[in-house]
Amino acid sequence: MHKATVFVGLAIALLAARAPQAQTVMTRGERLSLDVSASRNELVFNLLGDLWTVNASGGVATRLAEADGVASSPAWSPGARQVAFDGGGLAGIQLLDVDTGSKRRVSAESEQARSPAWHPSGERLVYSSRRAGSGFDLWEYHLGTGLRWRLSAGPGDDLEPAWSPDGRDLAWIRRVGDIWHLVVRPFGQPEKTLKSSTMPLNAPSWRPDGTLLTVFEQAEDRYELRMIILADPPLERTLSNEAGLYPSRISWIDRSSFYYSVEDRIKRREFDDWSGRIVNFRASLQAPEATPVFSVADRELDVTTPADRPLVIRAGRIFDGRGRNYREEVDVLVADGLIAEVTAKKEWADIPIIDLPGTTLVPGLVDAYAKLPDGVSLEDGAELLSWGVTTIVAQSPATFDGNAWETAQTPGPRLLDAVALRQAEVTPPVPSNGAPYLVVDAAREFPRGVDQERVNAWQSAGIPVVATNWLRAGELNTALFLAGDSAARVSAGGLRTRRDTGTRETLSLATRQLLSGLADWSTPGLDSLYGERQAAGYWRIPGGRLRRKLMEDLRRSRAPIAVASAPNELPAGLATHAELLALSARSLPNDQVLAAAGRRAALMLGLAGQIGEVSVGATADLVLVSGDPLANLHDLRNVVAVVRNGRFYSLVSLLERGSSVEKLYNNQ
Repeated sequence: MHKATVFVGLAIALLAARAPQAQTVMTRGERLSLDVSASRNELVFNLLGDLWTVNASGGVATRLAEADGVASSPAWSPGARQVAFDGGGLAGIQLLDVDTGSKRRVSAESEQARSPAWHPSGERLVYSSRRAGSGFDLWEYHLGTGLRWRLSAGPGDDLEPAWSPDGRDLAWIRRVGDIWHLVVRPFGQPEKTLKSSTMPLNAPSWRPDGTLLTVFEQAEDRYELRMIILADPPLERTLSNEAGLYPSRISWIDRSSFYYSVEDRIKRREFDDWSGRIVNFRASLQAPEATPVFSVADRELDVTTPADRPLVIRAGRIFDGRGRNYREEVDVLVADGLIAEVTAKKEWADIPIIDLPGTTLVPGLVDAYAKLPDGVSLEDGAELLSWGVTTIVAQSPATFDGNAWETAQTPGPRLLDAVALRQAEVTPPVPSNGAPYLVVDAAREFPRGVDQERVNAWQSAGIPVVATNWLRAGELNTALFLAGDSAARVSAGGLRTRRDTGTRETLSLATRQLLSGLADWSTPGLDSLYGERQAAGYWRIPGGRLRRKLMEDLRRSRAPIAVASAPNELPAGLATHAELLALSARSLPNDQVLAAAGRRAALMLGLAGQIGEVSVGATADLVLVSGDPLANLHDLRNVVAVVRNGRFYSLVSLLERGSSVEKLYNNQ
């Protein structure tokens, strides 16, 4: 078997040749959201999770505050003395006093809240919240009394509210199923739908004179900025269709000029000018020291409760995860929880044979960074196996023992530990002595004041550290980062970025490993996942925000990529398949998509040859599906049976063992 603590395989050079620098100057950002104050003549915007200000004409940016989470959607108060912002995840809506730098939370501790907007009086904030049920509704907060009350309780999700300039009318986006609506509630009147679309709508904004609303609408691979002229009947026109528009709320400085985000820059545009101009900023950051070459520690998996008897699996064909095509007329002998033999079809004495000639045998799927529900139970493991997911890396709740999923009575995926960087020990344990498989610096656990020495220590010990995006990967010199939250362009040469010198620099993708995190509510085929037998009764939970479309063609990238479903906020299991769809949508061939949930993920975790492939010595984690997943990725969900620890489970038996979906997800 494999020896623990031997450093092999995935060698990732982390900018080792770069000399240490005192400062890094950023002139671009990613997923920029902003607001302008006419009285201060200043912009506030988010950069690297913090809030920054800059003169409305551009110049040197000043860090306004470090956020407790990942700041976005900043909004100046009418008097420009406070900034409301979305702290990210469960950090909620927060309020920052510009003069004192003090912050306080506006939304309740237990609620998910997004997109704050001020009432023109400056006395109230409105935002979207999932506090009252499964969907998002609009809630309002009174600054003086601290009281909160609900403004909407419609079907679906009510998102991104915006008060009219006179404070009488409220506009927002309502999503019901796959239809998006721009809704307005005039003062003292019923709601009106101004626009409906089968494509996502985002970020309504009022012109200061109240004559029109702008809204972003997705159109194929980009967003377009529409304006709804509030005539009777309303008139719709295109305000901008330039490439790279990011759907964060545009900010008007007067009725003729507005600011908005395009690609990774801030622009100002006059109402009748189709081009606009870039607002340049320079934000100085402390640069990290160079990190030594990092290798993943080779880990050894224990098979704790294997099946008692050997078993032969005979499928119509096998995708072994090592090559690019099928193997036919092959038998797989499983014994002691491992694959003992992969051989040409033959007779077997006294060994039971599972013969399913119409199926395809593939390695069990590996989700290299997943999210388990807070109330995860023993029965949930069977539901996860029903999706073909046999290994999950996750931060499991302290009250749950993942070893229970190793038994015949309560089967489930192999659960490998991840730990948040904020909670990680300063001195890592030896990999063979219970160390986690992944250290996570993700949006939900965005740390502040993390010592670079801690990151270096974990990576030197052979434990990978994953960053939220490529900017954080550069800031902390981590080996991994989430591709879905990265605004860098992919080319054969790597990630192209621009620094303050104006010259192009390439951060080689050959020295990094990507975790996907790409799926969202625009992923092609996402809705079809809810029609599968494994998803019976699932609520249609939106798959997070819209991801940047700059990582379109992954075939041109030399970076290895592994599946990571935690960022997409979908139910575990289904979330893994959503990532497979997202990878396919970015032109990754199906054999490479399977490798991302197999051999590539195993390599990243130091488990090469043990999971993610059908080979002698690998764990007996296998999936039998009906169809041809190399030709049609959707066939990967047609699970007929799963082999886990050498035990055979039919799909029907797994679904019968599974817990109710309502119990799992009604509090998500």
